[in-house]
Amino acid sequence: MVTVWRGWKLCLWVLTSLLVIYLILLAAVQISQRIARRRAEHLLSDLRGLQLERSSWSDAQALMQRWGRWGHYEGTCDTDHCDYRIHFDSAGMVTGSTATSEQFFNLFSRSAEMATTVLSAHLPYVEGGFHLQNNLVVGTWFSLGTNVPGEGQLMSRVIGTHNLERYDLWPEKDPEYRTVLRTGTIGYFFTQFTAATKQEDVEWLTAVNFSCITRWVPCREMGDLLPSAWAKFTAENKHVFAIRERIADCAYPLEDLVEASERVALVQVEKPNAQTRQFTSPARLVESLKGSGSWHSGDVRDIWSDPVAPTQILLFTEDSDPVYPHNCGVIPATPENLRTVKAAVEGAH
Repeated sequence: MVTVWRGWKLCLWVLTSLLVIYLILLAAVQISQRIARRRAEHLLSDLRGLQLERSSWSDAQALMQRWGRWGHYEGTCDTDHCDYRIHFDSAGMVTGSTATSEQFFNLFSRSAEMATTVLSAHLPYVEGGFHLQNNLVVGTWFSLGTNVPGEGQLMSRVIGTHNLERYDLWPEKDPEYRTVLRTGTIGYFFTQFTAATKQEDVEWLTAVNFSCITRWVPCREMGDLLPSAWAKFTAENKHVFAIRERIADCAYPLEDLVEASERVALVQVEKPNAQTRQFTSPARLVESLKGSGSWHSGDVRDIWSDPVAPTQILLFTEDSDPVYPHNCGVIPATPENLRTVKAAVEGAH
């Protein structure tokens, strides 16, 4: 009877100990998640406070002072050039004011790491930073990643830049922002904006769902981290196929094509010679109808396109040799087409 009673006491002690360990791990996760969320929110707010092409070195220094513990740079960091990166994860959340000793900090970090495995916890990774050039902040970024137990990772990124991802839906109007989905081994969803982006657009482009850090049920879908931007992305994506069909069929009024093109030229097709590049045809510039450049009347350049008529109108972007016309950018120079193009050019001024 005594032996049975001791056995029950031992089982009770073991179960109680396991419960205590579980609760300690659970507390470590909850504390870590909440500190991570608070810091991530503050970091994004501070980065949004840096205005592209307006904020200066002094503004950047103020941010560096606030985030010095988690920030670093490589090479030089001064008023002429600085790439500054801030990053932290769930195991590095405790500051000096919270951790009473190095031993406590290490114990907390190990507990949080152990909890990731034992409890299948979804713990975050946060990163942000800025790029400064010639005393102006010209780029910012903020990333949030969280693991999905048993499935992998979710990654999102918010980028302030002066170089947006290439927009290949010419001649559709090019917005001053991007919502982009990258797929691969680790897919991620990101948004981009510039100094010219409207403030109301910046708001939803940078609206990160920080509840993914602290919620009991983990975020699992790609759009969960940036829900407003994802909704915009999916809505716009429904029209992309139709737009590409219109481009393939050149189903646009000529006036719209001219308005959307940076350069328009009237050219005379020449006979190919030994210097003509493969897959191109030479053409002599008769008149530049829109946009300035280094191509002068009478000069011959190769055109990356098959000729459609002896005299043709080219719509293109870059002042290059060879010239790369847009899709639907090689048009026979009939009198009617030429009148339409010139009227469209004059109407744009």
